[in-house]
Amino acid sequence: MVKLRPFPVLSPQRVVQGPSRLGGARSALLPMRPRPEPQELLSSWLFRLAQANSQKLHSLSRLIFGERQLWNRDIDSMAGDEVLAALERATGVNADVLRLHTLPSLEGRVYAHHTANSSTPWVLHLGIYHRTRRHCGLQYCPQCLGERPAYLLPWRLSISVVCPVHGCVLHAACPACGVPVVPHRVDMAAHLSKSFPTRFPHTRCHACEVALASAPTVAAPAAVVAWQAVIHAAIAGDGWVQVQGVGAVPLTEYLVVARLWLTLLTFGRRAERLRTLLGMPVLAQSEPRVRSFDVLDVRTRLAAIEHLITLFDGWPERVTAWSRAARLRRTILLQDMQAPPEWYLDALKPLEYVNPRRPLTGPLSWEELLSHAQQGGRRARLLVAYGEGRPVREVARHFGIAPRTVRDLVTRFNQGRPEGPARKTSSFE
Repeated sequence: MVKLRPFPVLSPQRVVQGPSRLGGARSALLPMRPRPEPQELLSSWLFRLAQANSQKLHSLSRLIFGERQLWNRDIDSMAGDEVLAALERATGVNADVLRLHTLPSLEGRVYAHHTANSSTPWVLHLGIYHRTRRHCGLQYCPQCLGERPAYLLPWRLSISVVCPVHGCVLHAACPACGVPVVPHRVDMAAHLSKSFPTRFPHTRCHACEVALASAPTVAAPAAVVAWQAVIHAAIAGDGWVQVQGVGAVPLTEYLVVARLWLTLLTFGRRAERLRTLLGMPVLAQSEPRVRSFDVLDVRTRLAAIEHLITLFDGWPERVTAWSRAARLRRTILLQDMQAPPEWYLDALKPLEYVNPRRPLTGPLSWEELLSHAQQGGRRARLLVAYGEGRPVREVARHFGIAPRTVRDLVTRFNQGRPEGPARKTSSFE
């Protein structure tokens, strides 16, 4: 049985004094100050910081932040300027650098706006209840955790389903007991258990003590691994991706289009038609009450992303083919889009409904219609407006009548018939 190493109390007298990065004043720096790993979550770095200083996570948090409650909320989403400034004073790591390890740093690259107190597109839901988590909102790669004990920023995104380094499917729960990954609960588990290991405890399940790195490795499809590498490179780099037949587009625009199609592939009757068309297997997970791609399990998201890759591999012809086969109207393909990208609108042009406009073939020539219109004939003015190509609804609104009345007048004019008594159109003469 492995004995727990006691946590020494880190008093102010034992803290090394050093220059502050915020100004000329001196501040208390922690004795051990490991640097954040590339793309590491802020919370993950705090776990390692506490262990490096032989402290419990909550004890170190109280030392740095005082009585501020952080672990009953999503610290990676809600770490504000005060929290980052306190960490800068304690570790010497610049607050702007630490901000890059939080979810708000993805604003403008993955999503347009980050919402700290509500759901943000592409951010997995944690389901916070006090200090526990009801949803599997933190994913991990077993091999990555085995190589370095750090949870990465992309693992909090629903768009991440595989590890581009090891080519395996990500996990989102304990491989033994199936509970969500809640690293900050390890302190309490270590306090209650006499056999909890002291080396990298945050990489173990807080409920059953199983090492998350022992989770089975499941090979991912090669196409998804390559696609994931492109997405992660865009997140960490300049934020641009290539679309076939279009060229380089901003990642935010790409993900807006991707999110709509992933929603169509996973929810509702429209998804059923698409899944039948594409030969997708019946999804084992029942549709959740919250209709969001961000609450689906990793297997369901992986299956949908495979077909999303197929869609973009045949862009833009495949968009037209799938939409017509699944009877998806253009309005459905633009739902919830405030400003659709131009390259996406270009792909939807073949789906635009063009109402065949009937020409004016009545007994009067165009010159005669213009002459009647100049003399003040209201019916003639209406027919001239129609003949000039103005939309039917616009003509109807201008003359204060229904669009159906405009079409009836055009029909009667083309047939050379006078207006019938059943229609209230005699006032046009």
